Amino acid sequence: MFKRLKSELYCIKNIRVALIVFCAVGAALGILTWTTSGGAGVFWRIMKKPPLTPPLSVLFVLWVMTYLLFGVFAAITKGAVKKASGALINAAAGYFLALFWCPLFFAGKFAIASAALFVSAIVLIPAAVRCGRFYVCVFIAAVPLWALEAFFLYLTVGFAVRN
Repeated sequence: MFKRLKSELYCIKNIRVALIVFCAVGAALGILTWTTSGGAGVFWRIMKKPPLTPPLSVLFVLWVMTYLLFGVFAAITKGAVKKASGALINAAAGYFLALFWCPLFFAGKFAIASAALFVSAIVLIPAAVRCGRFYVCVFIAAVPLWALEAFFLYLTVGFAVRN
């Protein structure tokens, strides 16, 4: 497994431009979505929060970090997978589904926001498995995304249960 990871990491060493572009676009759209889904401050003050809920500013930082990680995931996918178009489509689908979480969450549509996050996490799996080959580095790049999406899912379900 470590030999395979080493060979995949060798294949992705020339992803600097893709990494910068994907991360910049991902973060910019994430920030734009957050700022245009108005009412976040009011929502945050009036709703009952589940345990382990961070302040709104920390949630914003986690939000931006999620979309930077989507950029990293897409760049690693592009570098590691031989025919990357299908894998990049999966990465883009996961990104856009997760992007809908913010406006849906702050609009109080918790069931739809949860479904969008869940499907966003699921569509990343085929990016790591292409043509019967498992790409270790792509899977490892998805792990922090799954962790953050699990936390956002916890918040969504927690808000739905408490309100």
